This record gives sequence, structure tokens and C-alpha cells, in this order.
Amino acid sequence: MLCISRRISAGSSVTYLIKKFSIPVNQTIAFGDSGNDINMLNAVEYGYLVSNAPAEAKQLYPSIAEHPYNKGILTTLTHIVKE
Repeated sequence: MLCISRRISAGSSVTYLIKKFSIPVNQTIAFGDSGNDINMLNAVEYGYLVSNAPAEAKQLYPSIAEHPYNKGILTTLTHIVKE
């Protein structure tokens, strides 16, 4: 029987999926809204906190979307795709 920890971080989940599906890291994007997401954001090429993230999270991670919620995600994705 396989035993899986109940506390799997978003970062380790993203890293697992990147490896499992052989996704080049330079083609990965993630968005977070709290300090719990920092390890996930560090696991991808393009990681952003949305602007409604708490100040504590913003002190831990430098890349912050210009807008909150889905507008921040859409605006940032549009900018990345244009690059």
C-alpha cells in the first residue's frame, strides 16, 4: 500500500508534474496569493503573486502582478505571451 503524506506542498506538486510530463521549466507559469505559495512560485520560470496577496507574502517574493485576482493573472499572461 502506498502511503502519501497529507501535507504535500504546492511547490513539490508542481515540481512533480514538471518532471512527470517532461515540461521544460522555461515554459512554466504559476500564480499565488499567499506566503504558502512561495515555494511553488520558485519552482517555475514565471511565478507571480497577484496584487491582493498579503504584505507578508509580497516581502518574500519580488514578482507581483499589477492587478488582483483573475485580472492580475490575465494581464500578466498577456504580457508573458507577447514576449
